[in-house]
Amino acid sequence: MSGCGSASVSPDPGRLRLAWSSDPATLDPAHAVDVVGGTAVAMLFEGLVTFDREGRVVPALASAWEVSADGRTYRFTIDESARDSDGSQLSATDVVASFHRLLDPTTASPRAWVLERIEGAEEFRQGRADSIAGLAIDPQGAVSIRLAVPSASFLGLLAMPNAAVLSTAAEDPTTVSTGPWVLVEHVRDSHLLLRANPHWHGKTPGFREVHVRFLPEEFTRVAEFEVGNLDVLEVPPSASTRFRESDLGERLHREVALVTEYVGLNNDDAVLGDVRVRRALNHAIDVDLILKQVLGGRGVRSAGAVPPSLPGGGGGEPFTHDPKLARRLLDEAGVPEDWTLTLWQRPSPLASQVLEAIQADLTRLGVDAEIRLRDWSALKAAIDRGEPEAFFINWYADYPDAENFLVPLFHSSNIGGGGNRARFRDPTIDAELARLDQETDPDRRAELARDIDRRVWDNAPWIYLWHPILEVAVSERIEGFRPHPVPSCERWVDIAPRAVAAAGAS
Repeated sequence: MSGCGSASVSPDPGRLRLAWSSDPATLDPAHAVDVVGGTAVAMLFEGLVTFDREGRVVPALASAWEVSADGRTYRFTIDESARDSDGSQLSATDVVASFHRLLDPTTASPRAWVLERIEGAEEFRQGRADSIAGLAIDPQGAVSIRLAVPSASFLGLLAMPNAAVLSTAAEDPTTVSTGPWVLVEHVRDSHLLLRANPHWHGKTPGFREVHVRFLPEEFTRVAEFEVGNLDVLEVPPSASTRFRESDLGERLHREVALVTEYVGLNNDDAVLGDVRVRRALNHAIDVDLILKQVLGGRGVRSAGAVPPSLPGGGGGEPFTHDPKLARRLLDEAGVPEDWTLTLWQRPSPLASQVLEAIQADLTRLGVDAEIRLRDWSALKAAIDRGEPEAFFINWYADYPDAENFLVPLFHSSNIGGGGNRARFRDPTIDAELARLDQETDPDRRAELARDIDRRVWDNAPWIYLWHPILEVAVSERIEGFRPHPVPSCERWVDIAPRAVAAAGAS
């Protein structure tokens, strides 16, 4: 791999070159729900707060904030130097208008739940109030937010791309940036071109432009990196061994990602609605063998939804591979002999290999499995409508907290686009999730999260797979890269061309 970083034509030193596996379905903060969409939104728009590379909440549009003793009232002071990409000053008015827009029922945002803890948010969403009681601008021009109940995760929710602040000075606020980059060009299914926002109040990006190409095929992304046409590559499992054995050295970063990979099971389905069937499918799949043969060991078996690196994660043991037990559970549930399980996937060599291995395990169990391929937009829409019986998918952390792997994925209010794609329902667990959100003591919070995760696991709403080990390779052109623990908060402002970084250090 000695050719990494070299190309036949010298690249523009001021342009960072990236590749994503798909085109963002939208650049509207209110409607971005996938990783690429969230990442694009975070580059174009700014929220009150964000996460740094240690996973801590830090100021963004807000220069400071205060929290009342009862944990219910937050007061955010807006940075007076903050401007949108047209040069207009941003203020508390923009924050309030943006939050109203996210919660407005006419916006139909699938992520309105991000702000549902604000007092009066639910009444406003249901059209029973013209304004949000807990959202105001105080006499000093600060944003005052009153919550219905204390929420330990509220600051983390505000760091999500969906809580981005838009400019009220623009006729179409989604076309004027409040973040570090400005959209120059978006060619559907081809590329994004972003340019540094000259009015942004934050750290000046090291690069002048970011060019993002949409390359669905893993092989293409790897080849483009190897010939020097990309600066950053998320190494796919198929190329993992080769990259680890290369001469990249410190330019290959490796860590367990805040991600959970799973096969969602439609809990509303006539057959899959029986917990015995869902447990049988978990016992039928040899996940360890898939990890070894398909991923090359690049993953940690999951015994729940919460990654083990987060407080509250890593409790319990994974489902055992036990085909005899699986067959007995299916028989007890009275599964018809002609039952066929349809497995849906997006185009991806990894997804194909994983589902083919699962299909083989199910065949050995006496269950017919059919794999169905759909592009990401069609797959997501079908899942949100509850059509697929089973689907291979993942969940990336929106913020580094166990709550983010539990409330969106398993609370009944989030069925569909909110994150609960398995359509899991349990009133007792709903109540426990509400307790988790209000618990502020870190130790008790971790213990409660671990207990909830285990109880959901007992219900087997998914086929639990693994938490991937992320490998990222970077070219010799750039300096200062560190993987962000929350991908949707990666804004690409902390890195610079190597020559510029070296000059600044001298």
